[in-house]
Formats: sequence, structure tokens, C-alpha cells
Amino acid sequence: MPQSSDRRRLALALTVALLASLGAGCRGSEPHAEDVVGSRPNVVLVVLCSFRPDRMGSMGYSRGLTPFLDRMAAEGVVFENAVSASSWTKPSTASLMTGLTPGVHGMRDFYRPEDIESGEAIERRVLPEGLAILPAALSRAGYDTFCRVNNVHAGEFFGLTRGCQDQVTRFGLSTDEMVGQLASWLDRRESSHPFFAYLFSREVHSPYQAPYEDFRALRAGGDVPAPDEFNAWRDGVRREVWRLTKARRAVPEPLRRAWIDLYDAQFPGLDRALARLPSLVAGHDAGRDTLFVVTGDHGDRLFEGGRIDHGGARLDQAVLHIPLLAWGAGAPAGRRVAPVVRSIDLFPTLLDLAGADPPPLVQGESLVPLIWPGSGELPAPRAAFSSAGTRSFAVRLGRYKLRLRHGHGQSLYDLETDPWEEHDLLAAEPRVARRLHRELERWLEQEAALSKAVDAADTRALPPEVIEELKALGYL
Repeated sequence: MPQSSDRRRLALALTVALLASLGAGCRGSEPHAEDVVGSRPNVVLVVLCSFRPDRMGSMGYSRGLTPFLDRMAAEGVVFENAVSASSWTKPSTASLMTGLTPGVHGMRDFYRPEDIESGEAIERRVLPEGLAILPAALSRAGYDTFCRVNNVHAGEFFGLTRGCQDQVTRFGLSTDEMVGQLASWLDRRESSHPFFAYLFSREVHSPYQAPYEDFRALRAGGDVPAPDEFNAWRDGVRREVWRLTKARRAVPEPLRRAWIDLYDAQFPGLDRALARLPSLVAGHDAGRDTLFVVTGDHGDRLFEGGRIDHGGARLDQAVLHIPLLAWGAGAPAGRRVAPVVRSIDLFPTLLDLAGADPPPLVQGESLVPLIWPGSGELPAPRAAFSSAGTRSFAVRLGRYKLRLRHGHGQSLYDLETDPWEEHDLLAAEPRVARRLHRELERWLEQEAALSKAVDAADTRALPPEVIEELKALGYL
């Protein structure tokens, strides 16, 4: 019979294994970076479209919109300064999935209403065939892969789920349905391989279609339309806010508050759907750890600089600051990472965990040493580069950010003291501006060199159903 100390050690080991299988994000002893490289956990990657991280309680918001995501943050790792590669879905998701910036992968063409004439659709870029992409890379590394997407810019049509073994891109697919389909897929799966699940949700993307019950709960004790009047009231708020902001006119405070409340009221339902993930995953592959990663493609403006929505050439923090949480698979509980990281870093991070060699063409760097520090030195500070089209760029290094737009000059901001970029320090801090401008030039030179190794991006004509989806999303 084992001694009592042996029994205690055995009980502790079993408890640790159980917590790992539930994605609890805690360990009896935290592994180091070298311990987790090649550990091949299951991975559930959730990308939230138009999701502002400042809506989470873990990032200081007081409205209690995201209890599950806040639990993830408390029990896992929060990257406080994660930066998107672009201001809208197509280029930013392509960067997340390839570890490359938009000037390299080439997915940066946009739309103008006049581009589509009656009865005809122009062609648009799809991801070049030769580029390595996350689902295909993990599939080659022996992972079973599952992809569910409800925004055409992040899915199959543009090549961003290439190599995924079970994939669906459908506009009307809710986050709750995606989670349910993942549960069914796990039930059917007979493989002993690790799995990778990619869920892309546009639940909080405009037009803000907050459920009435969640809106009423958010405004408890305040002014709430009657249920049968809510849809018409919501549509009226959207029309008037768009009219005023397009005309560069002030939006009255009650209308601003209504717009923000409609945005916020979308979060509780999204959080409830995501909260189903741990329990449904826990019943499968209980002997293997699961890493849950939640991030975003870009944020959304809520009147910062007098603007709303996202996209465009203005690379402000409202659209470039994205959430990034890692939970489970031994990720240390309560760890908050302050240094700047980039969306392009996720691709090499997951390949690192899978034990797969990175492709020859990748700009991101693995985040494993920041999640599991180990005994060595932490990586040098990372500069984050973002772009919109071919004429608007931003580079961030530490607390400072430089924005440059051809024809409009450049501006410099200290994001620690001025997070919403209201005070241009270009004249006051010329040495900082020169340093960041050199960093920007380095990124542009790197893009120009690397893009030569990429086949010219293919194009596809937009079929009627894609055009209708783009109209529904507000692109056309």
C-alpha cells in the first residue's frame, strides 16, 4: 500500500489532470516555455469581429457584460496591448491566419459602391495558394480541423479556411449554433489526434442588432422602448447616428448613449454562447489539454474622433486594439502581459505548441515565452505594424505610436497618457518620432522584400449571394 504522502501526491496529480481537462487554466506547478513547445494541446480559437476589449470587466468595464470571458482572464493569460494588423476584417484575419502583414499576403483591396454595376460583379483578391495558413498547417501537423465562420471576409470564399477538414462559412450562423455544431463534430469524431477548432463570430458587428431582453436588462430602470416598438426604434437610432456622423455633425448625448447601449447589449448573448465551450470540450479527449484562445480581428469606433464603425484609413486605437486571452493547457492563472504583441504572432505560437516547424515566410513571433516565461530572458520588445490599403500605416513600439497617411502627414501619440490619441506629440517629441519612423520604414522595406516571394494574389468574381452578404454587413 502506498504511504500517506504518496497517496497525497497521487491525489494532487489526479486533481491537476482533471483541471487541465476542464480548461481551468491552472496547474499545480506552472510549466516553462520549453516544456510546452510541441505539447500538442487541442486548440479552440475564437475570433470576435468588431469586439472592443474595453467592454470586458477584466479590462475595467463596469457593466458586467462578459462574465465568462472575465473568468477566462482571471484563470488564464491576458495580453493587455494586442494590436491588429489592419482596421477591417479581410486583411486583419488574413494576417492572423498567416502570420504576415497585409502588404505581404496582399489581401487589402476594399470596396466602393460604384465598383459594382448593375448585373456585374468585379473580382476581388483571395489568399494566394502558396501561402501557409493556420488550418492547413495544423492539419499537416496531424490535427483534426473544424472551422465555422459567419463573415464572408474571414472564411472559405476568400481562402481563409483553406485546408480545414470540416468547414462552413454561412452568414446566418449564430455563435450559439457554431458552438452546437462543434459539439456535434466532437461527438462524431473517432480520431485520437488533437483537434483545432476555429470559430469566427460577427455577433457584435454592425448593424447592432441587440436582443430586446438583453437591451432591457442593460437599461434596467432607464428609458426602454416597448417590445413591439424596439426594432423600429433601433433602426431609427442607427439611421440618425449614421446621418449625423457622415455629415460630421455633433450627435446629441441621448443618441450617443443609445448607440453605445445597442453595441453593449450584444455582448451578454455572445458571452453566454462562448461559456458553453469548456463543458462540451471537457467530455472529449479528457486525457489531453485544451488551449482556448480568444482574440479579435479589429475593434469598433464609438464616437472616438467623432467617428463610428471601423475600416477606413484612420488607424486609431479604437480599431487596432484587440482582445487576446489564453486559457487552459497549463497557461498560468492571472498572468497579465503588458508588452505589445501582434495578431501576426498567433500563427507561429500555435505552430510552436503543435511542434510544427514555421513556414519559411512568416513575420510573427511565438508568444510561448510570454505565456510561459521559463527561466530565460523575455523576448525583446516587439514593434507592431498596421496598415489600411497602400497609403495609411501605423507603428507602435511600447507606449508610443506613430501614424502616417500619405497626403495627410504623420502624428505621434503616447498611449499611456493619451489612449484615444487626442494630443499629437510630433513637434514635442521629435526624437521619438524619428525612431518610430525608422521602425516604420523597416517594416515597409520588409514587406516589399517578402512580397516578392508571394505569388500574385488570385481574384474571384463576387457572386450574387456574396454581394448580398456584403450589403448586409455594410460594405456595399
